[in-house]
Amino acid sequence: MSTMLEAFITLYPEQTWLEVSPKQLEETMPSQQEYSYDVARSTAFTNRLTLNAFVDWFKAESGIDEQLKVWPSLDALPSIWEMVNGTAIQLGETRVVLIPSQEIDINEFCVPAEWVDIPSWAADYYYLAVQVSPEDCWLRICGYTTHKKLKQAGLYDTIKRTYSLEQEELIEDLNVMWVARSFGCDTRLRSRSVPEGLSAPYACGTATPIGASVCPLGNRKAAIKPLPSLSQAQAENLLAQLSQRSCYSPRLKVDFEQWATLMENEKWRQHLYERRIAQAVAPQPVLVNLSQWFSNVFEEYWQIVEDIFAPTELIPVLSSRSPEPDRESKLKAIASIIPLLNPHHEELLRCQAAGVLGKIGVGSHDVSIALTELLHTARDEKTRWQAAISLGKVNPDHPEAGRQRAKLIDLGMQLGGYPVALIVAVMPRTDGKVNVFVQVQPTQVETLLPPGMKLGLLSESEEIIREVEARKNALGQGKDESIQLVFSCSSATHFRVKVTCNNVNFTESFVI
Repeated sequence: MSTMLEAFITLYPEQTWLEVSPKQLEETMPSQQEYSYDVARSTAFTNRLTLNAFVDWFKAESGIDEQLKVWPSLDALPSIWEMVNGTAIQLGETRVVLIPSQEIDINEFCVPAEWVDIPSWAADYYYLAVQVSPEDCWLRICGYTTHKKLKQAGLYDTIKRTYSLEQEELIEDLNVMWVARSFGCDTRLRSRSVPEGLSAPYACGTATPIGASVCPLGNRKAAIKPLPSLSQAQAENLLAQLSQRSCYSPRLKVDFEQWATLMENEKWRQHLYERRIAQAVAPQPVLVNLSQWFSNVFEEYWQIVEDIFAPTELIPVLSSRSPEPDRESKLKAIASIIPLLNPHHEELLRCQAAGVLGKIGVGSHDVSIALTELLHTARDEKTRWQAAISLGKVNPDHPEAGRQRAKLIDLGMQLGGYPVALIVAVMPRTDGKVNVFVQVQPTQVETLLPPGMKLGLLSESEEIIREVEARKNALGQGKDESIQLVFSCSSATHFRVKVTCNNVNFTESFVI
């Protein structure tokens, strides 16, 4: 057992910790052909690892002779993991749902609504929160809750379609769950005894002793609203719509009732899975032509940076609370800001002033001249890039003007569902080459990148040319707001940019 794992066990003695070997990690990794996109492959890897570790631990430690079965079957798991995170197992008459996560800090337990609101999927009665750390070869069962608790006390997110509870609301000690299983869900005591070595004098922290005739957890399953029916024609339309190639799960593309009805039908769910796999081997990714950006021709999904990130309010004239300044106000503001570009000012102030001028100086000849001069006198590379990007907004036809765009990417549950953006900027050089700036940055305010996230520059043949990695602090938490690469390319150069987080990656192909 590693020193770090021993330290974690000391910090959380009530929780269950399981070790996995590097060989188990390697054997668990799914092939490229099993799933249609990287997030699904990561979901399958995490769930398979959790399932195997839990089953091995249960058989070795519980002392229960009853057979543990995967629900609905082992063969059906890929059709679930392609779309939804989580694994259900049948433990005698009780169903348990394992919800794994590779997040570093688990402050809340999030359960996809499918496992709560689809009648045939819902647990009878337990949901286990599992933190998975493949790099350190351990799994942590943080605690569990019940269906009734999720439905009645859980916070429902209408955007992500998840039920969540704070970590403190979970029951950490699995002994309580084993004790509760020895009771019925009514007033009758089951004959099954508490597993050897997994006894506890009280359940749920209540004063109800084991010998009492009342279930310590009460009725653990809430009522579930029946799902509507779908005709074969409606199902076919949904299958056609949801099977289109995508790097995201299709679970949020239609209303929940339709989606849940489709997923509950094992035949339809399997057809959706097979169609998505078939689509995944078809089209090649779009090649982003950066040379066309200088002609203001941008590929789909590449957005203006300000449309993704809230602009930083550097000067009052840019305050979102103020009305759009009139021409006279803009001219006064421009006249007061241009002097801030002079070389005797600090480089940070010059960079900020260049950014402001790019917003308010569109079409201004004076601003164009000032930014061009800053391009030639900037002492810092960041200032030079800001001058080029602002010049591209103020005077797009200028031969030294740069271009910048951003694209949202979602690396799934590794980031807790919060996307990051890939920012790409290009700036022409006098020798005919093009400078390229590539950055990855969270779109949420005051959010840091997870440690270990990588940004790589790859050749057309997939060879890694350069790579940067987000760092962590002494506590193992992220410390970088962004990671970036800057390089230059000649005309007709092909390259790829790859963003990796744990076992999920996103790749974009470019040509100059």
